[in-house]
Amino acid sequence: AFAPLGIGIVPYDLPSSVSLAEATLEKVKDYDVDVEETRKVLIEDVTMDQLLSLEEEERRRLVEIKEREMKEKAEKEKVEREKAEREKAEKVFGNGTFLIVFFSLILTIIVFIFKEKLLYLIGASENTFKYANDYLTIYLMGTLFVQITMGLNNFIVCQGKSKIAMLSTMIGAVLNIALDPLFIFVFKLNVKGAAIATVISQAVSAIFILAVLFNKKTSLRLKFNMMAPDIRIIGSIMS
Repeated sequence: AFAPLGIGIVPYDLPSSVSLAEATLEKVKDYDVDVEETRKVLIEDVTMDQLLSLEEEERRRLVEIKEREMKEKAEKEKVEREKAEREKAEKVFGNGTFLIVFFSLILTIIVFIFKEKLLYLIGASENTFKYANDYLTIYLMGTLFVQITMGLNNFIVCQGKSKIAMLSTMIGAVLNIALDPLFIFVFKLNVKGAAIATVISQAVSAIFILAVLFNKKTSLRLKFNMMAPDIRIIGSIMS
């Protein structure tokens, strides 16, 4: 009967059946058709359970949408929280590195100024002062390398990379052992040679550690922009 309208009567087993029926009624209003009869025919295949379930289906759909929105919000908050925590950790790391460099330079300057008194204070004599002074003068130039190796090595250990931390220490020790006889006996630099070998070995260890910490694959990276001193962070570190 409704073929001229392009309407096919099929069973409606979806919650949208009534809505589809109402849309069809709007379509047939312009024709000489009994609207009430049409309504009856359109929904005759829709069971009472289906009609009663429309509200339940709509409620379930809204609940699913709400749950999805809450899950997406929770995921977003988690990502933002992890990002904030990582940024804070990187700032603490950067400020810690800044303090290592700062105090290394301060220590070098202070010891260099008072090195004569310090050497006599720790037991140097007139006979040994020259050798002690030669060694300490050169060794002071490597204070920064020593502090970087000693200080930043702990940040590698904290990331669960104890083997790499051990390797950085071994590199310095083995290299120092190898360079000592080279500078002392081959180059005939005596005590100065021993100091130079120590500084070079510590510099290599420091470079190795910095290469690890600046690597993108490291879970907690060292970044130059995070080394800007922050009074609150420095205060918490110093306390």
